[in-house]
Amino acid sequence: MSINFSKFIKPNITEKVIDPIKLYNELDRKSIAGPLRPTQEYILKEWFKERRYDKDLIVKLDTGAGKTLIGLLMLLSKLNETKEPCLYICPDKYLVDQVCTEAKKFGIAYCTIDENKSNIPLDFINSKKILITNAQKVFNGLSKFGIRNNYKEVGTLILDDSHATIDVIRQAFTITITKVQNKILYNKLFILFEEDLKEVEEGTVLNIQNGDYGAFVNVPYWSWKSKSSLVLSILNENKASNEIKYSYQLLMNNLDKCKMLISSDKIEISPYYLPIEEFGSFANAKNRILLSATTQNDSFFINSLGFKINAIKNPLINSEIKWSGEKMILIPSLINDNFKKEELIKLLSSPKEDRSSGIVGLVPSNKKAEIYKKHGAKVATMSTLSDSIIEMKEKKNFKETLVICNKYDGIDLPDETCRTLIIDSLPYFDTLSDRYEKNCRVNSEIINKKLAQKIEQGLGRNIRGEKDYGAVILLGGDLVRFIQDNKMKKYFSPQTQKQIEIGINLAEIMEKDGTDIKEQIKSLVNQLIIRDEGWKQYYSQQMNEINVINQNNNVHTALEAEYLAEKSYYHSDYEKAKEIIQAVIDSETDEHEKGWFLQNKARYENMINQNEAMKLQKIAYSKNHYLLKPKDGIVYKKMNGIDLNRTRKIKNWLNNYKTYSELVAELDGIFEDLCFEVEAEKFEDALKDIGILLGFESQRPDKEFKVGPDNLWYLGDNNYIMFECKSQVKSERECIKKTEAGQMSSHIGWFNEQYPNSSIMGILVIPTNKLANDANFVGNIKIMRAPELKKLKTKIKEFIKSFSQYKFESLTEDDINRALSIYKLDIKSLKDNYVANYK
Repeated sequence: MSINFSKFIKPNITEKVIDPIKLYNELDRKSIAGPLRPTQEYILKEWFKERRYDKDLIVKLDTGAGKTLIGLLMLLSKLNETKEPCLYICPDKYLVDQVCTEAKKFGIAYCTIDENKSNIPLDFINSKKILITNAQKVFNGLSKFGIRNNYKEVGTLILDDSHATIDVIRQAFTITITKVQNKILYNKLFILFEEDLKEVEEGTVLNIQNGDYGAFVNVPYWSWKSKSSLVLSILNENKASNEIKYSYQLLMNNLDKCKMLISSDKIEISPYYLPIEEFGSFANAKNRILLSATTQNDSFFINSLGFKINAIKNPLINSEIKWSGEKMILIPSLINDNFKKEELIKLLSSPKEDRSSGIVGLVPSNKKAEIYKKHGAKVATMSTLSDSIIEMKEKKNFKETLVICNKYDGIDLPDETCRTLIIDSLPYFDTLSDRYEKNCRVNSEIINKKLAQKIEQGLGRNIRGEKDYGAVILLGGDLVRFIQDNKMKKYFSPQTQKQIEIGINLAEIMEKDGTDIKEQIKSLVNQLIIRDEGWKQYYSQQMNEINVINQNNNVHTALEAEYLAEKSYYHSDYEKAKEIIQAVIDSETDEHEKGWFLQNKARYENMINQNEAMKLQKIAYSKNHYLLKPKDGIVYKKMNGIDLNRTRKIKNWLNNYKTYSELVAELDGIFEDLCFEVEAEKFEDALKDIGILLGFESQRPDKEFKVGPDNLWYLGDNNYIMFECKSQVKSERECIKKTEAGQMSSHIGWFNEQYPNSSIMGILVIPTNKLANDANFVGNIKIMRAPELKKLKTKIKEFIKSFSQYKFESLTEDDINRALSIYKLDIKSLKDNYVANYK
C-alpha cells in the first residue's frame, strides 16, 4: 500500500524556497556532497541579497571554487522565484557532461536536448527543470531556440566558461570556406576578387596562389561593397553546404556590412559587429550571468556581448581571496642563454613507464608540435583530445606526454593529470580577422590584452583548485619576450603578474647556481611534487604580497566606442558611426592606432561618398602602412640614402634593454621566427629586426607600400641588400621556380628605378640553390639556404654575447666595430659569408 503524503502537508510548507543557501541545505544530494565552501556561501549570499536582479552580471571565481554549483543554485533560485525558463550554457559537449554530473550529485533537477529529437524539452519550456546545453545549440543560424523575433523565451541564463563561449558566438557569425572541403566554391570567390586584391597586395596574392601557409589578404571594403551582391548569390547557391548553412541565415540580410579575408587554405566572411540581438533567447533574457575566472580580463564582453562598462567594472567577486593554487613558473632561457631548447623538449617528451603524473604541452601550431612528436609525445587532434584527456584522468596513463595545438581554454587538467605543463611560444590567433587586426595594430592595448588573455588561459590549465599545484615551463623567445616586457605586465591579472615575477626570480637564482639546466629543472619540479616546505612557504609569502589593481578603464571606453560605431554602421546609421569613431581618433595619440580608426571611418564614409572615403584611406595609410593601400595608389617612401653611423645605431638598439637577459629574450624571439617553414609574415618581420639590430636602415617595401621586395637593407655608401623570402617552401623542394626567379628579377628592376646609381645585391631566401631549367635571374643574385641562415644567426648570437659583461651604456663605437669584425658581420662578410651561388 502506498500513502499519498502530499495531502498531509500544510499549504505554507509547499512554497518554493528561493534563498540559494537554504535551497542547498534542502537538496536531496549524495553523501559525498558536503557543505558549501566559504567562497560559495559568500558569493551566493551577496548575489541573493544585492545582485540577483541585475540584468547583466559577471561572477568571478578562482579555478576550483565550485562555480558549477554556484551557477546551478542561482538558476534553481530564479526558477523557483520567477517560474520562468532557466538555461545553463556550456562552451562544449564535454563541459555539458561535467555540469550534468554535478547537478546529479547535488540532486538538482535538470534536462538536456536529446540529439535524436528536434524539440526543446517541455520541462524547460514549462519551467520545471534547468536546461543544460552547449553553446553551439543556442548560437547558430538554425538554432532550435530560434533567431530574431521567433525565439524561445528565457528568464535567467548562465554562460559557463564565458570567454570560451564568446569564441563559439563569433564562429556562429562566421562563414568559413576551406579549400580542402569546398575547392570549387573557394576558387569561385577567389577569382571574383583576384584583380581587386592584386591592386592592393600583388605579392601576397602570389604567395596565396603558391599555397604559402600564413599568407592572407583582406578584401578591400570598396571591392566588397561593389560585389557583395554577387557573393550573396554564390553563397545562396551553396547554402545547404555544412560550411555555410549554420551562419548563412544570420548574415544574408546584411552581407554588405561584412568583411572577407582570404588565405591559401580558407576564406572567412564575418561582420564587423556581432549582432547578438539575432539570438533573442540570449539578448532578451531578463538576467544574464557570466561565470569568469579571476585571472581573466572581462573587457571583451563589451564589444562581443554588448555588456555595459558598469557590469565589467563591478563583478561579483570575493575580494578577500587574492590567489588560489600553487604555480611554479620556470623559464629556461632566462636561466642559461646557451640552453638547447630541443634537448629539454626531448627530456620532457620521451615516454616513461614510471611517471606518477602527467606532462602536457600547449603549442600554437601543428608545426611546433612536430618536434615533440619526433621525441615520442602524443599530439592530440580536436577529434581525439577528449579521449586523450579522459585516458590521463581516469586511466592514470601518464607514460606519454600529451601535446595540444592552439587550444588554451576549456581543458581541465587537475592534480596528477598534469603536474608539469609546457607552454611553447606565443599563442596564434585562430581567425584571419584577428590575425589581420594583430598585423595592423602593432601598438594596440586591445591586441596585447587578447594575447595576455590567451596566455593566462593556458597558464590555468593544470591548476584547477585551491589546493592544486603544478609547474609551468615557458619556452619560445616570443613568449618569454612578451611576459618579460614591463609594458605588457599590466595586461595580466595581479595573480599572474606575481607568479611571473616569482618565475623570473627563480631564474636569477638558478643562473648563479651553474648546474646543468636540465638537472635544475628536474630538481625544482621534484621539490614541488614532493611538497618541499621551503618552497611552499616561499610561494605563499610572495603571493600574499599581491596588490590588487583596478582594470584599465581606458580600454573599456575604447572598446565601447568601437562597439557603438560598428553597431551604428551595421544598422546603416553611417553618420552616427563616423561621429563616434571621430571622437576616438581625436583622443588617440598613437599614429598606428589613429590610422586603424581612420580606415574604419573611411569604410563608413564609403557607404555615402566613395571619393571622400579614398581621401580618408590615404590619410589612414600614411599613418599605418599595414592597412589597405588606397585605390588610386600611394607613393613609395624611399630610404633616406644618407650615410649612417652604423655603430651608433647598434649602440642605440642595445640601450633599449635594461639587462642582458632581456636582450637575449628579444633575440631568441627574433631567431625563432627567422626559421624555414615559419609563416612569411613572422619571418619577414624578423629579418627586418635583424637589419635594425645590425645597424642598418631596414624596410619591408612589399608589406609597407605593397610594391617591391620583401625586405630591403641600406648599408651606406649607396649600397643595398634586397631579400626575397620563401620561408615556407618545403625543404625537400629541388628547384627554384620560374615564377620565383621572375619575381626576384622584377624587383631588381624596381630597385633600379627607385634608386638609380646605387649598388644592389639580391638574396633569395629559399631551401634550394638549384634553378629550374626554364628559370633565369637578372642582376647580382645570391641564395640563402638553411645552412647559411643558421651560420648568420650563430654569428649574430656570438656578437651579442660578447657584450654580456658590459653595461650597454659604457660600450664605445670601437668596441662595437671590433666585435663586428671579429664575428664577421662587417659589410663584406655579410655579402660573402652567408650566401651561396645558384646553379
